[in-house]
Amino acid sequence: MTTRRQRECLIPLDQTDKVFGTEACRPIWAAVFPRRATDMHSDFPVAVQRCVSAYLETGHDPSAGEMHASIKVLYRGLMQAIEADDLEAAAMALETVPEPIRRKLDRRTPGGIPTPQQIRDPRNGREKAKELLGCCVMGADIVPGRKRPNDRRSRPRVKVLPRFKQGRGYPRQDAEAILVRALAEAWRSLNGRFPRSCAHDADTYMRPFERLVDEVLRRCGAPGVNTLALVRRTLDEMRDAEAGHD
Repeated sequence: MTTRRQRECLIPLDQTDKVFGTEACRPIWAAVFPRRATDMHSDFPVAVQRCVSAYLETGHDPSAGEMHASIKVLYRGLMQAIEADDLEAAAMALETVPEPIRRKLDRRTPGGIPTPQQIRDPRNGREKAKELLGCCVMGADIVPGRKRPNDRRSRPRVKVLPRFKQGRGYPRQDAEAILVRALAEAWRSLNGRFPRSCAHDADTYMRPFERLVDEVLRRCGAPGVNTLALVRRTLDEMRDAEAGHD
């Protein structure tokens, strides 16, 4: 999970081949292995692209808090549009949802969510809008509206998640940890051994694997990541998991 600002800095997923193509990977290899700069492993670019793709797919994923905030606004807009029988307003309510939020809502909905074009269709647009309304409340609690003096009720609303469940504050760096794990496995496959971290020694310079992670994160546009701390924590978790399995 990353913050919204971090996601805005990440390169798009469809630019992975361009940013980490064979020729683009040669400077990365030279920075990681300066003594072997002209002897890049043939599988290195493919391995890096695969690891980066897994990272970007997770890194661009919105947090629970962002999902809930956007869906709450969408739910309210759809309720008003359906009551007014205004298909254009219902479609616009969906179009104003940020694209990452819309993609995640579509992924977690069986069969996907309706499109704005389907909602604008006068034949079954109202049913599609109601279908989208149901997608908004999957896994959420609906709070009935308050009863007014005239015996009418306010519109129901989506219950707000507690702050500790919204993933606010500092990111957990789950996406970055996925990148380190994937690169560590690729490193072991290419070099025949598990990568080392300078954090486990008295050295103050980055070891080759840490330089690799740092280069990849920098080219992905990931800001504010402490590479040494990230690598140390993730490699420790991998070692502990393998030791427990054995």
